Amino acid sequence: MQQYSDEVAQAFIDRILLARRMKAGEAAQITGEVEALVERARRLNVEATEYAKAKAGQG
Repeated sequence: MQQYSDEVAQAFIDRILLARRMKAGEAAQITGEVEALVERARRLNVEATEYAKAKAGQG
């Protein structure tokens, strides 16, 4: 769970940094990084959903 929390925090920081770069006029240069961040967010969402479902099944 700690690793998940750390990765979510890092993704949030990366998102802020990418937003700053986009505002600085680097939108065309960061498309690959944005796509990678979106994919990471999707994966983290799946992991969180699976974790929550597993915890709900324990109760």
